[in-house]
Amino acid sequence: MNVNSSDDRCVSPESPTMNRTALVGLLALIALPAPALAHAHLKSATPAAGTTLTVAPKQLVLTFSEAPALAMSALRLFGPDSAPVALGELTHDAGVRTLSANIAAPLVPGRYTVQWQTAGDDGHVQRGSYQFVIAPGAEGLAAAASVVAQQESIAHPPGAASSASSATALPNASSFDENSVLYVIIRWAQFAALLLLIGAVAFRWWILPRAGVAVEEPARRALAAGAAATGSWGAWLLAGTAIARLLAQSASLHGAGHMADPVVLGPLITRTLWGDAWLLEIVAAIAAIVALRMARRDATSVLPWRIATLAVVALAFVPAMSGHAIATPQQAPIAVIADAIHVLAAGAWLGGLAVMLGVGLPATTRESSGGRASALSTMVNAFSPLALGSAGLLVFTGIIAARYHVGSWSAFTTTEYGRTLLIKLAIIVLLLVVAAWNWRRVRPSLASGGAEGSARLTRSGRAEVLLAIVVLLVTAILVALPTPVEALR
Repeated sequence: MNVNSSDDRCVSPESPTMNRTALVGLLALIALPAPALAHAHLKSATPAAGTTLTVAPKQLVLTFSEAPALAMSALRLFGPDSAPVALGELTHDAGVRTLSANIAAPLVPGRYTVQWQTAGDDGHVQRGSYQFVIAPGAEGLAAAASVVAQQESIAHPPGAASSASSATALPNASSFDENSVLYVIIRWAQFAALLLLIGAVAFRWWILPRAGVAVEEPARRALAAGAAATGSWGAWLLAGTAIARLLAQSASLHGAGHMADPVVLGPLITRTLWGDAWLLEIVAAIAAIVALRMARRDATSVLPWRIATLAVVALAFVPAMSGHAIATPQQAPIAVIADAIHVLAAGAWLGGLAVMLGVGLPATTRESSGGRASALSTMVNAFSPLALGSAGLLVFTGIIAARYHVGSWSAFTTTEYGRTLLIKLAIIVLLLVVAAWNWRRVRPSLASGGAEGSARLTRSGRAEVLLAIVVLLVTAILVALPTPVEALR
């Protein structure tokens, strides 16, 4: 399932009919046509790439496929001798999706290189370069004395340069970016932590009240405390990886040497929508940590769980607010809401299953042999409608999101995104098979009691969770790739 985009559509097969419906839904999602979406790319520039100018330009104007975030954008201009050319302050015209900067130094004939970097609301960094030529004898060229003054000014600048006039080159395409292994691992850990936290809350509000009638009082308290402890681990991991994600995003924008520089971190956090989403994540994760700590101390208190629930709902919006959904043209609110529901449904199913295995099974083993069978069977039966409802929401929100984020059938084999999605779908099919086995074979054996039924549930449930972890890993790779629709634009 997708914690950051709409391309994950895991469903829980609670019946053979549901299996077939879910699989058809998964395949149908990727066949839908979609309008334009994220990953900003350069559409036009003045001066244009490859042109030979007879008038020296006074300004660089670059137009992109989506509105660039000024705090994550930069322009550089290098002259014929590869020396930097001073530029004025970088400005942004959101209405026509442009970045511009005045050329603040005299120019000479020769070949010039423009380097650009930008990102949209989703935070996906794009960069590139192009060249243009100023012909000998062009109007507006610098006199020889002015050129010498320009070179002296660059060699001994009077003060700090602006983001548009920095003498350093931008990070190149081979430097750290969203597709780097470390960044993928950070996203992977974030997805897993978020699902675990959602699963703990779902366990407390849905499974525990329905299973409590078959569980003795000490076991009920242990279940509530165990769910709070598991959720706390998820919240702590989420907070830690959020800090790592901030540094990784900064490194992708400014290079690893400047990733912790407050000068670049400040604008990234306070002047971008990506930063707004990051701040929401940090605040909500801290609130969840505090609330779940309270819940561990008092297993009967309801207030801490209510606070944790509000934090979880807020956290469900973070992947959408810093991913493809927020960059959806015209209908971003619908895409963001659908993506948040998608995240909550995924966490309720797979996160809930993980809490069931890690908390529910150990607690039920403390019951007597007869009570253990009843408690375990009741708990699994309580989880089943939650998983089924989550599956329906996953399919529904996946269809909505696919309307915006998925291209054509041919994209499967012609784009990196499509090939990665095929790998993911293959793992999802295997996950559906394991889940179907749990439903058809393992669940009925629990009613008869005995340690064998519990052992079978543990083995098959772990296999299901491990496959889900692999799906999350592929998702962490997938969400950073340009979509097939983007490649056609």
